[in-house]
Amino acid sequence: MIERGVVRIEEGRIVALPATRDDGGANRPVDNSSDSFFEVMEGLDKALPARLLSFLDKVREIGVEPEFKRSLILRYNSPEGGAYNLGTISRSGELWTDRIDDASRLSHDVARPYIENLARLFEGRVDQRNQYWYVRVGNRVPKITAIADKLPGWVDEMARLVRAIRAEENEQGSGAGTYLLPLSG
Repeated sequence: MIERGVVRIEEGRIVALPATRDDGGANRPVDNSSDSFFEVMEGLDKALPARLLSFLDKVREIGVEPEFKRSLILRYNSPEGGAYNLGTISRSGELWTDRIDDASRLSHDVARPYIENLARLFEGRVDQRNQYWYVRVGNRVPKITAIADKLPGWVDEMARLVRAIRAEENEQGSGAGTYLLPLSG
């Protein structure tokens, strides 16, 4: 069940409050999944929930919405009806970027640069699992605690990707673009 509410950090603790009718629409849906997610993130790093809340405010400004399930999914729902996963932060703090390829409507020219730019930003590399590309740092996917200082750069990369998705969808809508399957070698 999703309820309207506000998540705040007060005296170092995460507090979920119900939204008031005069909140001007600034409050977003909050559910038990988001509460427990932020509690787990606080266990990884006391400062992480505040950093993530600020990050989520910024990604919302570019049209990316957080979706709390077992993990935090950063989803862009385009005006053309496409739904794109721009990254998933697991409760263990792992950042997975491989699901952008699930949107088979995206061409290599749109999806791959996003992954490559994130790999550079996070000081990692692009790797492949099955047919999907993702970012690795060392021998694993990045940990949110290790890249927390790079969240503003990630917002910038998401903004570039959202613009590229819109442009590609506009081309496809005009019949000028092509639909490609998920990326491969």
